[in-house]
Amino acid sequence: MAGGEGKRLKQFSNYFPKPLVPYENTTVIENIISRFKNYGIKKFFISVFYKKNLLKAYLEENKYKNLIYLEEKTPLGSAGALSLLRGKIKKDLFVINCDTIINIDLEKLYEFHKKNKFQITLVAASKNFQISYGACQINKKNGQLIKISEKPNFNYLVSVGLYLIKPGVINTVAKNKHLDMDVLLKRIKNKGGKIGVFPITENNWTDTGS
Repeated sequence: MAGGEGKRLKQFSNYFPKPLVPYENTTVIENIISRFKNYGIKKFFISVFYKKNLLKAYLEENKYKNLIYLEEKTPLGSAGALSLLRGKIKKDLFVINCDTIINIDLEKLYEFHKKNKFQITLVAASKNFQISYGACQINKKNGQLIKISEKPNFNYLVSVGLYLIKPGVINTVAKNKHLDMDVLLKRIKNKGGKIGVFPITENNWTDTGS
C-alpha cells in the first residue's frame, strides 16, 4: 500500500513519496520488496496515488520487474485499493503498508494463518508506552484523589501494518471507495469471520513513518 501522502513525514514527503524514504542504504519500498523476495515471493502489486509518477520512474530506473501498479484515482485509504485486485487473486495475499519494516519469519506467519483458517491475520507488536507525568486516579463524583502513579508504563499489542488475507475478503471491498483497514477488520469480524493476531516483539518492527 504505497499511495498515501505520508503526512507524518511532511518535511520529506512534500518532495518525495513516502516509499522512497531512505533506509539502510536503500529506500523503504526496496527494503520491503527484498525481504519478501527472500521468501520466494515474486509477484508484487503496488497501490499508487501520491507522487505516483516519481515512484514508478524510480522503480523502473532501478530495473524492478514483476511490479503491477494499482492506480488509485482518488485516495482509497489503507484497504480500499484491494478492490482493484478483484478477480486477480486466487491465493492468500500478504498486504503491507509502505512504511513498515518487519524482521520476522514469513513462513511461520503463513503457517499460523492457514492452520487456524483465519480470514485475516494481522501482525501486532508488543509495545510499551510510558506516561511522562504523574497519572491521577480520582473519584469522579467529588474530584478527590484516589491514587497517583508516577510515570506509569502500559503495554499494548499494536497493529504494525502487515496482514495476510484470504481472496474472498477482497470481494467485500467496494470498488474505488475509501476504506481503512480497521473498518475492514470490523466488517469481517461482524460477519462472523475469524481474525487472527500474530504477535511479535517491538524489536522486530520499524515504523519508518515516524
